[in-house]
Amino acid sequence: MLVANFNKWYIPEDKVCIDESVVPFIGRLVFRQYLKNKKHRYGIKIFKLCSKDFYTLRYNIYTRKEVIRETDVSYKIVLKLMEPYLNFGRTLYTDNWYSSVKLANKLNQENTHLVGTLRANREVIASPSNNNVVILKWRDKHDILLITTKHSDQIIEIQKRDTIIKKPLVVEDYNTGKSYIDRFDQMSSYSSPLKKTIKWYKKVAFDILLSTATVNALSLFKSVTKNKSITITTFKEEIIKQLLYKLNVPQPIS
Repeated sequence: MLVANFNKWYIPEDKVCIDESVVPFIGRLVFRQYLKNKKHRYGIKIFKLCSKDFYTLRYNIYTRKEVIRETDVSYKIVLKLMEPYLNFGRTLYTDNWYSSVKLANKLNQENTHLVGTLRANREVIASPSNNNVVILKWRDKHDILLITTKHSDQIIEIQKRDTIIKKPLVVEDYNTGKSYIDRFDQMSSYSSPLKKTIKWYKKVAFDILLSTATVNALSLFKSVTKNKSITITTFKEEIIKQLLYKLNVPQPIS
């Protein structure tokens, strides 16, 4: 398992999220993946652990070496990415590929909450357990199954325009926590540095250095300066200007 860490100087808050993204690559590669729900369907699958303000904490390249008999890949990946952040009372948000009662029980032992959706054909438990694991079914446009070690079946009211909507608290909390990955993907998609190349490791290096690290830098910049209006494109332009200044390269007159 190849894991990159971006957390040396950053301590995440209590909510973190795991999901996957893809670095586009159409060449020959043993561990190239097909992800039908992604914008770029063929490429190198990346598992990411993200926190608030689209900051990536850990970055794992999926090479299929994680496939071990009697061990779920998703279970192993979660524990590996979460390793530095266990036993601090944090909450992990996952989708139905990662979530399971087995994972919830394991994280409970590590003083870590799990909130996630479930596949209908994966679990059959449907009530609170004696170890604080709750599985809840909620009917919205379709049935939604969720697993949580943090919530009960509490219903809250949310004002949406002129209508009050009732939904379980766990659903609202899940939507907030799961949005961290979506925000990162949105930020990294602007002015993407990825170019055509036959070398897969160059693609990954560009993604780490020019995409993930840059978006992380913007997250820290906004947090420190309280400048919430700066865009990722403007931020990248300012970085380039500073690099040109350091190299004594004349800048174009605007």
